[in-house]
Amino acid sequence: MTPPITPFSEIVPKYELFLVDIWGVVHDGVKAYPTAASTLNNLIATKKVVFLSNAPRPADVILSTLQKYGINAEVDHILTSGDVVRAKLKQDPDKKIYHLGADKNQDILRGIETVSDLKEAELVVLSAFLDQPEKDEKFDEILREAVQLNLPLICANPDTYVPHGDQVRRCSGVFAARYEKMGGNVEYYGKPHANIFEAVIQKCGLAKDKILMIGDTFDTDVLGARNFDIHVAMTLTGNGTKSYENLTSLEVKYGVSPTWVIEGL
Repeated sequence: MTPPITPFSEIVPKYELFLVDIWGVVHDGVKAYPTAASTLNNLIATKKVVFLSNAPRPADVILSTLQKYGINAEVDHILTSGDVVRAKLKQDPDKKIYHLGADKNQDILRGIETVSDLKEAELVVLSAFLDQPEKDEKFDEILREAVQLNLPLICANPDTYVPHGDQVRRCSGVFAARYEKMGGNVEYYGKPHANIFEAVIQKCGLAKDKILMIGDTFDTDVLGARNFDIHVAMTLTGNGTKSYENLTSLEVKYGVSPTWVIEGL
């Protein structure tokens, strides 16, 4: 059943820890939403807050973005899919890694050795994204080569589409799905997969019924939280407006519903 739109102020007293998505909740990829910073600063002052992001970058990099938008965050307030991937890779430091992604995302492998020749690799780490008008097929040649080499691929950002100002950015999840269709083996890190929720539980040590996820995307934020038995508030910012318009069909498709719907922060 579709929940009604509820003022966020009425929800806050019910929870102790707030897991806050960033892209589409705090900002649209270009600018912050009008009241997000003040709402979040009040929340940080009175509750526990962790910014839970599918950004394929370390927490300290994301911290600078939050601070740029006037949010009083510290690095301990952030957990990204990039952090979870880095922790995974450090378990096998001798693994030869090929990074498929933009130079700006190279920091996901900061301090981790990489190879520049795919033929020398044992693993591909994918953090690539595309903006318009580039085509989804851009990475197909290298993906096909990786399939032929039977290389496992780690997707460091399961997001598919996110807002970027008035445009739409295609994220790593789009290209990971193409790799799977080619016959490749993909391991995903980040929402909706349990690994990032398990990491935040270990980090915070609170019972699940004291935790609220806040996100805009149904198939990452809502699905991931509900599958992990955490309540979730879906915002009507970012991807949330489109999700709300199609909420009934999404609920049927995925078998879960948001606990709350809020206008935004």
